[in-house]
Amino acid sequence: MLRRFQMKVDFRMPNKEERLAIIGHYLDQRADKVLPGMDLRHLVEVTEGRSPADLETIVNQAGISAVQNGDLIGAETLMQAAERVLVGNVNSNTTKERERDRRIIAIHEWGHFLVDFERERKEAGGDWDKILSEMKTIKISLKANPRNNALGFVFHKQGANLLKTKGDIEHDVRVLLGGMANEELFFGEEGTTNGAHNDITRVTKLLHHAVAEMGMYRKTRLNFGALSNDGNGASRNLDEETRGIMEAQSEKLYGETKAVLARLKPLTEHLAGKLMDAGEMSLHEALFEIRSFEAACYEFGNRVGLASAN
Repeated sequence: MLRRFQMKVDFRMPNKEERLAIIGHYLDQRADKVLPGMDLRHLVEVTEGRSPADLETIVNQAGISAVQNGDLIGAETLMQAAERVLVGNVNSNTTKERERDRRIIAIHEWGHFLVDFERERKEAGGDWDKILSEMKTIKISLKANPRNNALGFVFHKQGANLLKTKGDIEHDVRVLLGGMANEELFFGEEGTTNGAHNDITRVTKLLHHAVAEMGMYRKTRLNFGALSNDGNGASRNLDEETRGIMEAQSEKLYGETKAVLARLKPLTEHLAGKLMDAGEMSLHEALFEIRSFEAACYEFGNRVGLASAN
């Protein structure tokens, strides 16, 4: 049957201006139920890499939520709809009364966030406005996400970089390993949990892509994944060299991740407490807490220095 189709048409995902126009088009269809003068820039940023069908679903979901609440569609309604469509239904009841689990999840999620934050802070040269605009994180949450079988999550936008350098891949691996690394720092090796299962799976796939398919860390640039018989480029039986390189890089990047997070352990403790109290925090709230904590530590250090001098 497929041979009867003479031409295949490929469509790219819409860019920023096109997403704004598409969202506006679907909102215009509900003009009598939409708050006037909405700023859609944040929603446009969040939906980077998403299809027009996704955008229509977000507007439809916002419309349903607005009707249920007896309200008009506003920017907050659209953002809540975007989270529901892009992340899935979430709930706080899974861990609401389980303080031990909530603390582990908080430590785990801040591990992911802080590894990414440290890189963005270094690249931004300490410019907090630039950090706020460049970081992909939208919120950190302790709500369970059944879609990913996760007890907490970091909601983030996809980002525009389709081409990944070796450094980008290594950073992605460090961020994924940040959750388990933080668990080990706080609870010891015996205290690490199976909450990192999805992270480890993604790390394995990333390193396989880098080593087996891109030939990184090798003298020869060959795609051994192309020799697989399963049709999707993933080699079922890794050769010893590939396995050895992947394991070595995993241990190296895990060690680097732990070193970064070890320096930030007091900050993580502070942020975990705040997250457990609030249930979820936006990027703006997270950066505010980090700046406040670091300012307080700096002031305390100065007071201790003055007392010692006297």
